[in-house]
Amino acid sequence: MEQEKERIRQERVAQNRRLQAERRDNRTDEEKEPLLPKSGVWVAKAPALIPRGGDWWIYVTFEKRVAIQGKAEERRVSELERKVGTFDLNADSSVGAAWEGKRCVGIKAIRHARENAKRERVLQKVARKQRVSGKPVKGEHSNRSIWNYVKNLDNSLAWQIASAIVTWAILLGLQALVFEYLRPYRPQRGLCWSRRTNRKRSYWLRGKVEWCRKSGSPCPVAI
Repeated sequence: MEQEKERIRQERVAQNRRLQAERRDNRTDEEKEPLLPKSGVWVAKAPALIPRGGDWWIYVTFEKRVAIQGKAEERRVSELERKVGTFDLNADSSVGAAWEGKRCVGIKAIRHARENAKRERVLQKVARKQRVSGKPVKGEHSNRSIWNYVKNLDNSLAWQIASAIVTWAILLGLQALVFEYLRPYRPQRGLCWSRRTNRKRSYWLRGKVEWCRKSGSPCPVAI
């Protein structure tokens, strides 16, 4: 692990010198690849400080890249001895299915429609306050306490969903989790600001759930 971190550090230093000499700001895709950990090597990420009850807990995330050849569904069907969980992350619920070869051995549904509706009501409150106060002033943040509430609500919900996924995967002995591929968000026309913003934050929440899941699950992930 330490050798891999040192290799990445040396590669980053060498690339920074080359970028400075060539007067470039952005790295190419070929230059970004050596900065990632090698496949099969566990690497510790930056620690995070999380409040739990009246105490503070330090979480250290470990990541390992897993090489996936071909489509995940094809590998799930061909590797009958591997226990795989497939997850579909939606706006109001997250549904997972556990597979042992071609046989489904469990279903998990995590519903969070109530939290999604709560976020939309808070965003409606922001819209009403904004209409009363008028045009926003550049450089000034309005409704800061409300936006902090929305941010904390999203973070708490993401950790709860990720914790439920991890617990379910461990109880069933799953060896890999496969998540749906999320396309770039495309807002629907004709929606009001609060509903459009709520759907956008709900879409971002799915990526947050995947990040939180990596912090606590022994299962590799495929998206």
